[in-house]
Amino acid sequence: MGLPDPLSIVTQIALANLDRTDTGTDVFGIDLYTYTASFAGVSLLGGTRYWLTIVNNTTGDTDDNWAWAGKHEVGNFARSFNGGVTWFDTPPGSFSFLLRGTVDECPNSDLSTTVVIDGCNSGVPNTLFPSGCTISDRIAACAEGAGTHGQFVRCVSDVTNDLKKAGTITGQQGGAIESCAGRANIP
Repeated sequence: MGLPDPLSIVTQIALANLDRTDTGTDVFGIDLYTYTASFAGVSLLGGTRYWLTIVNNTTGDTDDNWAWAGKHEVGNFARSFNGGVTWFDTPPGSFSFLLRGTVDECPNSDLSTTVVIDGCNSGVPNTLFPSGCTISDRIAACAEGAGTHGQFVRCVSDVTNDLKKAGTITGQQGGAIESCAGRANIP
């Protein structure tokens, strides 16, 4: 499965506001805590292996013993003691955590810069939403679900109305998308 490549860093996130809870358990006289943090979403590509590194800076706390506790699966966890320059497979029983997030509702998103429908470029930015879907993905869903051209155009109109109400697009941009939908040879 390989180890992390320190030259392929996607992003770095500083977690400023953490919640720390004492679990009431101690291991060899050391209190065991759980940590919880939230941060803005990071866009990742499906079918790609990513490594998540958590670093605790304890340079200002000389009596702080920092260690991980948890389970291990060979090839799924790695550790570094030099800021990610060198990586080692972790031994069983160490260095794990749980990462919770949202599932990408559109794992194969159309990430075009603008909304294009059947070759017609509306010029409207193809916004990527926290769900993992873009405007183009929502329009593609209309195309998949439509039995007639009229059904497709009505669905696109519903999408643009929702986007206008949310403040994602302007009325003029909605009109440009609907114009492209009207000219499209869909279905």
